[in-house]
Amino acid sequence: MQANLIICDESEGTVDLLREGLAGCEEVTVLRLKPDQLLRVEGLDAFYISVTGAERWGAQPIPHKAQILRTELDDEGKRYPSYVVAGGLFNLEDSSDPSFQLKVIMNTVLEAVDHFNVDNHDAIKKIGFWTQWLGIERMDAREAGEIIKSVYEAHYLFDES
Repeated sequence: MQANLIICDESEGTVDLLREGLAGCEEVTVLRLKPDQLLRVEGLDAFYISVTGAERWGAQPIPHKAQILRTELDDEGKRYPSYVVAGGLFNLEDSSDPSFQLKVIMNTVLEAVDHFNVDNHDAIKKIGFWTQWLGIERMDAREAGEIIKSVYEAHYLFDES
């Protein structure tokens, strides 16, 4: 099963460039939202965040791996999406190039979600991302869209499970 991705940013220009880079990839949607609106997107099953941001749910520092963790109510009693996908940890010798890091993040997220969906009846179908969590502000947004599209299509090209 292919996961649908929702990528959000506050800037109209960034959103437009991401959409250009993602042209033709229907399973990835780019929305112009404020940061606090991402977690309220209808039907969102999970959201991506760095390992350090997900420590409250038990994230462990594992380079080049994403972890799926169950969320709980926040401090005000509101519910997050059911799951958080924690990742984005790199080795010291890894490149700091944002293109490299975006590819690794997207690959590890898709792999973790696919593995999770095989073993759990509560499948993750829609995942939310904030552009800054992906390092997109450090690169050309059109290029970032092209990278996400390339990784997504390569991941699901022959996998129709």
